Amino acid sequence: MLSRESFVSASELTRTRAVEEAPAERPMGEHVLSSRTGEPLAKMLVYRDRAIVEPLVKLHVTTPPFRQFLVNRILQEMKNSDEERAREGLLDPDQVLGYEVEAEGDLLKRIVIKNYREERRLDELRGAIRWTLARMYEKEYR
Repeated sequence: MLSRESFVSASELTRTRAVEEAPAERPMGEHVLSSRTGEPLAKMLVYRDRAIVEPLVKLHVTTPPFRQFLVNRILQEMKNSDEERAREGLLDPDQVLGYEVEAEGDLLKRIVIKNYREERRLDELRGAIRWTLARMYEKEYR
């Protein structure tokens, strides 16, 4: 009974070890988002199916225009547009843009954007995020 319960076949052991040793997914690209004066504000890591923005300076989600412009006008409108296209059958529901804003209290920790899908859209997001963070930086540090 003990050997039957604790026995692991060689093929199972190899498969388990391969999963444990698999390297973490590497980003396809990395961009530094800077202020107009060249101050690095955040880095954007771009993966095949998502982009992650990590601030390099302390910024607060309560500082305008973060919620009003970036979250409500850019991210939420892109998501709403994708959801409408999915309802019309023009887009697979699994491809709808999603986003998550991570904060500790009101301190911005990172923004995760899933299913940006197109390079053009990624460029639009990068520009909007850079502009937003630059305005926040000016308000918080000047």
